[in-house]
Amino acid sequence: GGSQFFLTLKNTDWLDNKHAVFGEVVDGMDVVFGIGAVATDSGDRPLADVTIEQINILRIGTDAENFDPLVQPLPEVTPFPLAITRTEGLEVSAIGITNQCEIQLFNSANLSDWSSLGEKYFPVAVASWEQPASTNRSAEFFKAAQIYYPQAVTAFSDIEGHTLTFTQGSDIIIFSPAEGGTGTCNIVGNPDTVVFWDEWTSEPYLGRVVFDPSLYSALQYLIDPSGTCIGYQWNGTSWASIGEWTFTDTPPAP
Repeated sequence: GGSQFFLTLKNTDWLDNKHAVFGEVVDGMDVVFGIGAVATDSGDRPLADVTIEQINILRIGTDAENFDPLVQPLPEVTPFPLAITRTEGLEVSAIGITNQCEIQLFNSANLSDWSSLGEKYFPVAVASWEQPASTNRSAEFFKAAQIYYPQAVTAFSDIEGHTLTFTQGSDIIIFSPAEGGTGTCNIVGNPDTVVFWDEWTSEPYLGRVVFDPSLYSALQYLIDPSGTCIGYQWNGTSWASIGEWTFTDTPPAP
């Protein structure tokens, strides 16, 4: 989200809960409409590049004037060394991974056109990560980048024995995960049992928890430490968003 932004010409409901609205055009919409009207190819890319030639950043107000872009906890991107091994096939290994980092691997046949080979986020340090690579090229090149997140969630707390309450308006869902991956729950006033639950950190800034009730479709929540979360429900083929919820975690009595 730090290298790209959209100027939209109509409502974009499909971007809800995926991208944040951070500003609005206050002058010059004729330019925006002009960009939207340029000829494009089948991939919706302009036939002639549209470029921003100049940007002026205006600091208006005390908060803006005092903002220091150099002291923000932004991700740090650095090159990352690789090792190539051949076992059953060709494999690329990222070695010596630290915690709170994402590794992105890329490959190319000509050192000009690069494609994503794989990416993975590591909340804790690991010795290495191996990724299969193609073996049908006469030449292949690889590179990798590490993205370190200074304020990442390094471990989602152990929720066994806790009571987790998710609230959305008048709807309240309560889970009580127990030892062995089971437990009990109450889905909007209806008692049920938990067939399976799991927790892990899969995003740089969010924890994730999954519950599979006996009588309902599985639910998962992407949890922000602030107490908000986005819910998803399994519809048989994919995870469908069920909107934003608030979240409280009540630990067991001492």
